[in-house]
Amino acid sequence: MQRDKKPNYEGKCILVAEDTEINKEIIKAFLQNTKVKIDFAVNGMEAVDKFKEDPDRYGLILMDVQMPKMDGLEATRRIRALDCKRAKSIPIIALTANIFNEDIEECLAAGMNSHIGKPIEMDSMFVTLRQYMPENHEGSEPDYSSFLPYIDVKEGLEMVVNDKELYFQLLSSFDGKKLADKLIDDINNKDYESASVIVHTIKGIAANLGLTALRDLSKKIESLSKLGKDVSVYIDDIAKTTNKTLDLITGLTNNQKI
Repeated sequence: MQRDKKPNYEGKCILVAEDTEINKEIIKAFLQNTKVKIDFAVNGMEAVDKFKEDPDRYGLILMDVQMPKMDGLEATRRIRALDCKRAKSIPIIALTANIFNEDIEECLAAGMNSHIGKPIEMDSMFVTLRQYMPENHEGSEPDYSSFLPYIDVKEGLEMVVNDKELYFQLLSSFDGKKLADKLIDDINNKDYESASVIVHTIKGIAANLGLTALRDLSKKIESLSKLGKDVSVYIDDIAKTTNKTLDLITGLTNNQKI
């Protein structure tokens, strides 16, 4: 039989609850070229905990039914019972060697959406994955327009020659709050020499990362301070722009974790 073309899941992440090492290796091998990120849990309890930590991280859960400490059925019930919107909607696919009607009905009753039989067959797995987690069209780029005008992701990626892993690492390491707090303190203390150094630093980092709103504000403050103008009127803008930028960075990097 001709193998079905592997889906493109770049930028997506799935949670796999599986306690058997060989099965984990098989799943990793099957999904290797789909560009999907995989978080593994070794039992149902760990799967629930990982999902609770960051529900929006996952596009889908592959849940082994038979696991130690907590089986997949109970883990699914607990996830569905969580008080968050994603817990009700996330697709949960059973991984089970038992594919009799009563077993499948038990999985559905627990809150699972479908099942993949063991031993896992690659083509049938992709059919199920495509049904519950839409793939990216080949050659398409994620839509980052919602981060404008605070973050121009396309511009930031161009600065690092489209190295996405490096770009998101740099975003995660940006200590914007510390820099903004120092700038505000310097302005309040009328230490304009120190303030000019800090605002120049912020402007440079923001320009390199595509943090357009913060870059433009820093550029304006730097220009005015060189003219001896009072820049204390921009203190609220500094705090608000920095906080909004950092919130967006958190959302962006959470969806792009490597």
